Amino acid sequence: MSYEKYVVIYPSVLYKEDLLELEKQLKELVNCKQCDINITATVDEHDLSAKPFHCLEDIFKEGFPSQIDQITLDVREIDQEDRLIKNIRLNINKSSGDIRIFHADDNAWVNSVYAQLNGLITKKRAWYSSIKRALPPIFNVSMIGSFFLAFPVTKTGNHFMLIFPALLIVSAGILLALSIKQALFPYSRINLFNRSEDKRPNYEARATLAELIVIALSVTGVVVLT
Repeated sequence: MSYEKYVVIYPSVLYKEDLLELEKQLKELVNCKQCDINITATVDEHDLSAKPFHCLEDIFKEGFPSQIDQITLDVREIDQEDRLIKNIRLNINKSSGDIRIFHADDNAWVNSVYAQLNGLITKKRAWYSSIKRALPPIFNVSMIGSFFLAFPVTKTGNHFMLIFPALLIVSAGILLALSIKQALFPYSRINLFNRSEDKRPNYEARATLAELIVIALSVTGVVVLT
């Protein structure tokens, strides 16, 4: 009887050192003398692996784009009869990510590996992971909140102040749309360079701060001017 489990990979920003750490961990956990290791990478749905890669260093030497859309690390042990004994397969793409853990007959090994990898992946979670999951309900709350903000405004007759609740809806809607398109708060950002070399502005932090300012201005504006 075979056993398997899946580790869910939450929104993550990964750098070269993170990928190397994951590769090393997968190899150590499978712990076989002759492991079959396959690595694939894609950008804009085009497979960059014209030839098979058996370690990440080979990919780093190929001169690929600094960011890729998907990466798969597949480490497996196969016996002399070509039977799959152990397998850990990590896959991360633009919209999801998971790690499949498989053993032909050892459930204890599967559970042990699951605990170790789940702890490691949790440490790699992007700081905005919770925000990304919360954006749809935040947008719904913004819609309801805007209605309650607009209600006292209509009583004053000063319809110019409707700009405050409207701004709240629009800003939340823009954040949600950009998140869905992966332009902001992407599910994954896979970088083939070190964290210290990342010169990209932190747009997610700026967007979060801007939304908090909009919320504060909208509430304050309506309360003060009514």
